Amino acid sequence: MEDFDSLGGNKALLERAKDLNPDSKVEVVQDRIVNRHHRFEISPEFGTVVSGDSFLSTLQTGVTAHYHFNPHWSLGLKYASMSNTLTKDGENLIADTNRTGKAVIPDLDYPIQQYMAVLAWYPLYGKINMFDKGIAHFDVYGQVGTGQIELHSGSTSTWMGGMGIGFWISQHLTSRLELNAQNYKTQRVLGDSNLTLTVASLSMGYML
Repeated sequence: MEDFDSLGGNKALLERAKDLNPDSKVEVVQDRIVNRHHRFEISPEFGTVVSGDSFLSTLQTGVTAHYHFNPHWSLGLKYASMSNTLTKDGENLIADTNRTGKAVIPDLDYPIQQYMAVLAWYPLYGKINMFDKGIAHFDVYGQVGTGQIELHSGSTSTWMGGMGIGFWISQHLTSRLELNAQNYKTQRVLGDSNLTLTVASLSMGYML
């Protein structure tokens, strides 16, 4: 538990406050205790597309490496591999042969893998009481990114923007929740089209 910050780190000040009003519970919130100056963070990541192609369900697994310049800015590299399955709408489209007398195959240009550079800004900071056992530090952040995504039709550029919350559980253990919008161009039978996805992800990481 040494890596956890405690409530009321200045014990002398806390005791004086208690003496003034012993019936009140006093909690002292201090500055950041987890050092993020010039540190690396490596995070395995799992994500899912919650809004995108209505015929396609996409899951992604990957890893992100962040370099923290300070508590407010970090630069990262993301890699993700995608797995794709048909949604119920896609399966029903193939199964419904009443209109044409034969199955209709959805026009899909599914993602395979991607590489991306990400810049994150952490303007909001706070702490959470972990069952009165210690304090987990967190930052709410925004991020933008750009890179390459490999589709069934080939490789194309992609961009991303979103926000997340990062939990600095100890000096080394981290966790992140993110919600991002991602855009790229797909190749369809009837021509190219822009596709915008909403991707939710969870990661657990280690800070060096």
